[in-house]
Amino acid sequence: CKKLLAAGEKRIFSLSAVYRNRERGPLHHPSFTMLEWYRADETYESLMEDCAGLVALAAERAGTKRFAFRGREADPFAEPERLSVAEAFTRHA
Repeated sequence: CKKLLAAGEKRIFSLSAVYRNRERGPLHHPSFTMLEWYRADETYESLMEDCAGLVALAAERAGTKRFAFRGREADPFAEPERLSVAEAFTRHA
């Protein structure tokens, strides 16, 4: 994908199986599906909107209104919280 981007393509995506060796644990599996996408000449805000839209679409297709993991929940349809690196460090470190 990165070579296509460097060659001048403006919008690229890849959805494929990925395999990693020796990375198994509670949060890691040696095989998974990964979405990779690039859009040239876009702002980071538009890419953040892409991410929020993708999360909402995944929840819609899965037929869920909440995501839950290890006792924490998130609303995939809520407006995402946007923090600077300094704000994230202050709040969550």
